Amino acid sequence: MKRIYLCALSDPVKQGHRFEQWIPILKNYEIELEISPLISKVVTPKEKAQDFNHALRSCRYSWIFDVSGGNLANLVLPYIDYDVYQQAPTYYAAFSDGTCIVNALVTRSNKKALLFPIWNQVELDHIVQIVRQDQCIPKILPVANGPQFSRHARVYGGNIRCFLKLAGTIYMPDLTNSFLFLESASTSWYAMNSMVHQLYQMGAIDSIGGVIFGRFNQIEKEFGYDRQTMLTKMKQLFEELCPGRLLFFEAPQIGHIQDSEGIWISVAKPFYKQTDPDLVVQTPTPKKVEQARLNPQAKPTVKPSSPVLGATQKPTSTIIPAPDSQSRRMAFLKKRANQRKENE
Repeated sequence: MKRIYLCALSDPVKQGHRFEQWIPILKNYEIELEISPLISKVVTPKEKAQDFNHALRSCRYSWIFDVSGGNLANLVLPYIDYDVYQQAPTYYAAFSDGTCIVNALVTRSNKKALLFPIWNQVELDHIVQIVRQDQCIPKILPVANGPQFSRHARVYGGNIRCFLKLAGTIYMPDLTNSFLFLESASTSWYAMNSMVHQLYQMGAIDSIGGVIFGRFNQIEKEFGYDRQTMLTKMKQLFEELCPGRLLFFEAPQIGHIQDSEGIWISVAKPFYKQTDPDLVVQTPTPKKVEQARLNPQAKPTVKPSSPVLGATQKPTSTIIPAPDSQSRRMAFLKKRANQRKENE
């Protein structure tokens, strides 16, 4: 008998009791469903994370599915026990706002997680396949007669707005030589332009291998539900920023749609590191604050970083981007300057 747990790490779920009707259905497939008592309650981010961590430590569940969405998912990131996730016999699946948690988990724990919207499943076939076989193989097609997608390719991303919540944090994955999956329900074409340029200006997509376009409900509506025209525009947007070197694919069955498929997010390394030769500026303690007040001429102390903080340790430092990400940024700015000179 497989056992799964439903939680809500983003906004409280309205009518969370509706998932109770799945209990007898999934039991027919030898899947036992348990529901967190917090999914519809207004609780602190720490309490949400504690519920999640407790489920991991129990080793009772093969899967933890997040049924929430909205805006609050990134608030739990400092409280998740990433070491326990790495060691537990459990996978995590979420979608939409949960994009930031999925990518943070794979970046900090070195263990994959799944982008999958369990809350829009009607037939439950995808749930049964994922739980019983730990398998999720989405339909990914080439755009404009390109090559076939490699099943062994590394994939990161998700909902573009929620993925960008990781920008500048230690939870942002390094996208080098990987494929960026993107989808959205409410993002407009103008907003999409803005957010893609933000990724570009961060230097995050300088070295990706390509892009996978999921469903974009609002943008498809703006283009008269002509998905091919939308895909052409999306492709042009990325090609203008990264000319001549990206591969493009589409995943037409992944998004804010009924019975959406899912996609694995790969094991990642952080875009911003926390280990030597970084410098970590120690957060002032109350005693140091008082000393600084009494002696304002004293210079703040800076010392080499300590090893990466464990998930159960309390963060006490402000992270400075690693030299490799800084050098990537400088190379990016130099490249842009050269392009401007050529255009002049």
